Amino acid sequence: METFVSLGIFHSFYYFFLAKDKSFGRNRFFLLASILFSILLPTWEFSAWESPLSLQTIPTLIIDKQNIQNIENVYISWENTIFYGYWLVTLVLLVRFIFHLYLIFEKIARLPQTHKRGYILINTEGNWETFSFFHYIFWNNKQNLTTEEEDLVLYHEQRHIWDKHTIDVLLIEVIKIFFWFNPFVYFYASALRLQHEYIADVGVLRETTPQNYGRLLLKNLTQKIQIPFAHSFNQSDVKKRLLMMKNSDFYFYFWHKLAASIVLMIALSWILAGKTNLNINENNRFVSVEGGLDKFYIEFNKVFKQPKNKYEGKIFLQFTINTNGTATDFRITKNINLTEEYEKQVLNAMKKIDVKWIPAKVNGSIVKQQMSLPIIF
Repeated sequence: METFVSLGIFHSFYYFFLAKDKSFGRNRFFLLASILFSILLPTWEFSAWESPLSLQTIPTLIIDKQNIQNIENVYISWENTIFYGYWLVTLVLLVRFIFHLYLIFEKIARLPQTHKRGYILINTEGNWETFSFFHYIFWNNKQNLTTEEEDLVLYHEQRHIWDKHTIDVLLIEVIKIFFWFNPFVYFYASALRLQHEYIADVGVLRETTPQNYGRLLLKNLTQKIQIPFAHSFNQSDVKKRLLMMKNSDFYFYFWHKLAASIVLMIALSWILAGKTNLNINENNRFVSVEGGLDKFYIEFNKVFKQPKNKYEGKIFLQFTINTNGTATDFRITKNINLTEEYEKQVLNAMKKIDVKWIPAKVNGSIVKQQMSLPIIF
């Protein structure tokens, strides 16, 4: 969850404040730093601040003991399905990644190479479009380009090589393998590739005019690259690249934005990674019930009205214990195999139940506490 929230915030910051900024190299650094920061964030834990306790789950309330094993088996099977489904997709993506690497290295080993200054040229004979990979340029020697256009395309790919863009792309591809379910990872991959193209375009524009280079981009618009993590002259959003070439060379107070992004990282660390280390004593306690949880379970069974149509299932109820000991904000967060009538009766029972909650305490101060209650029927 921390990674998802962090990636969403940072990508929104990039989209609204940095995407149109012409500090391309710094944008590249921001994208790489923020995605690595977001992935590592859940591994950090430190006592940074005092806050209400995190969500507290109390022991499962059982309404019908005969159905316990059946419901637990259903619940576990769903967890297993999600678990194995995640790793199945991850394995497929990993195999795909390795296969594409194999295709590239197989061609490196098999095709003739021409050593140039700063790179190695490999002719693809029209089987692959032009792209760069580390210090290799796979060159489509069958493409219809003038000598001047060939020089510009070659220089564009050399820029990718000099700035080591392949490392960035491989890193993002590995992240996509393990975080394939997170949409922000794909947004990051697209944004980073576009910044790579901007960086290479700036280098080429020192050798030609924006008009000539724009015509070359449009000429190669329909060509596609078969390798997803290779840098191709034609693969990025041409319209955005053409518009960026027309924009004035203005940096939109980038350093102010960079400072803001650093503050944002610190704030996210403080909020998402900071934990309250609670030592249970007279000044620190979790929520409890006067008379014990058993009294709460007994009272719940007294007021709960069993629906006419009985089902086997499990409900997860969430609520808040306020500083005055009242329970509010009842809501169902998960329903396994039960009807809406069950949800309605659970919520009604919680509103009617007559127990006294003892609120949580942190460092001597009474605080609110969110509670989670699994109920088996």
